[in-house]
Amino acid sequence: MKKIKITESYIHGTVSFEKGKDFIKPWRIPFDKIDIYSPKGISLRDKADKPSGVRLSFKTTSKNIQVELLVIAGNDDDFSFDIYLDKIFYKTISKRNKLIINDLTNKNKLIEIWLPQFNITKLKNIIIDDGAKIDIYKDTRKKWITYGSSITHCRGAHSPSKTWPVYVAIKNNLNLLSLGFGGDCHIDGMIAKLIRDTKADYISLKLGINVYGASSLSERTFKTSILNFVDTIREKHKKTPIVLISPIYSSSRETTENSVGMTLVKMREDVKKVYNIFKKLGDNNIYYVDGLKLFNEKNKKNLPDDLHPDGDGYLILGENFSKQVVKKFFK
Repeated sequence: MKKIKITESYIHGTVSFEKGKDFIKPWRIPFDKIDIYSPKGISLRDKADKPSGVRLSFKTTSKNIQVELLVIAGNDDDFSFDIYLDKIFYKTISKRNKLIINDLTNKNKLIEIWLPQFNITKLKNIIIDDGAKIDIYKDTRKKWITYGSSITHCRGAHSPSKTWPVYVAIKNNLNLLSLGFGGDCHIDGMIAKLIRDTKADYISLKLGINVYGASSLSERTFKTSILNFVDTIREKHKKTPIVLISPIYSSSRETTENSVGMTLVKMREDVKKVYNIFKKLGDNNIYYVDGLKLFNEKNKKNLPDDLHPDGDGYLILGENFSKQVVKKFFK
């Protein structure tokens, strides 16, 4: 069998890479500017190296495939990889050091391996049969960037391809870049610049729940931060559809004020006000979706901690997102 070193060209759904002597590690913020995006002590860096929505993709005629890697799971050993053959689900594998896929056909086929959404993964080598060929896969599908919190990061999904953004991307044939950062969706200006500078056909921004939880923005700053965020993106994405999405349901947060007087009801009103401002200024490619259309009180049985959907809940959210966002606004 022959060994091929994994390089950037094999990895999709990421922003940058950290390179070691024998590994490459995907990051969902620019690694060379990490201290600007997330100074030490700011936890964004601890979420951006967890590869939610990231996949290893290539085409090969090999009947037998091995992938050498290292999963760094810490105290959390609940991780897995989802394998797809020609965009059809094949199997889920939970291995820390090597993935083995045997007894495939020798036709040229697309292999997509979705990485664990909440575990650091260092990629090393692909091993294929002697005489088999391997080719870079170029993803030419429409590119969708989605930004959000732990509800977009989806730690509790059944497996990596069952996070709601990946579910939506597979269902609707989209090239996904998921900027879901658990606990760290605070409408940061550097993330707006990242989205501004990244090619995209569609953009969705699911805003509010982390701001509520950390009381990181007040009534004075919440709307203005979203306005600045969207205006920054519009510097280069002049006509790209942008969908603003307010928080999903959480019974204990709907009308209970946080330490700066914000509630989820108030946040939904404010996100819609931002949408109305841009529409009044002539932006015909901005849209608003009430988060309750994606996940509401009827779905509370799939909200075990009154904040995060469970595995089935993420699939419900993905199905509703496909209906309420993709079918209506991704044209």
